[in-house]
Amino acid sequence: MPREEFLKMLLLSTKVNLAPWSGPKRRPLASDLPSAGAWDDPYLRAALALGITEADAQGRLQPTLPLTRADIAELLFRFDHAEKKNHVQALVTASEREIAGYFAAVGKKKNSEAAFAASRLSVLSDALTLADTRSDVVRGTASVSQALTALSDAWTAARDGKKEELQIALGVVRAITPQFPSNPAFDTIALNIVKIAQAIEMQSVSRK
Repeated sequence: MPREEFLKMLLLSTKVNLAPWSGPKRRPLASDLPSAGAWDDPYLRAALALGITEADAQGRLQPTLPLTRADIAELLFRFDHAEKKNHVQALVTASEREIAGYFAAVGKKKNSEAAFAASRLSVLSDALTLADTRSDVVRGTASVSQALTALSDAWTAARDGKKEELQIALGVVRAITPQFPSNPAFDTIALNIVKIAQAIEMQSVSRK
């Protein structure tokens, strides 16, 4: 059975609330799930939010991959953890991977991959916020998600020569990064984001 079919069956049969993951302003999650309007998108999105599936090293969700018995067992094990609210650490770990993946994609000048990573991080940060709003890590992850999404928007606007959209996106980045929690990990992320934003702006000026 393909991953997408199994996740649909699992989530519908257990009456998981799909509403938070079915909104109209969704962004594509991966190169192999390029349309946020695809029928399987809400199920993959909810599975990410529950920590029961994640992108592979290439940033793919592999929705049509046939599942083995071992794959199904692992998905059910993760779902059980999510049902018991024991999935917060898994979401934090997945968020850390997506942040690292974003910066790796930027380093390779692959904006589409970076944008996909930012979209997945957005889902994870929303899920973390629903699970635990008290933690600095959770609040920080939500802020990083917003900043990286804005950074991808700035990159796209600069590429397309849309100066007004570029300045709006960079303004969002500048407004959000000072809100990161004060600790070495978030300080490093903020520094990298500011450097990338400056590079995007400089490249935009040089094209005039």
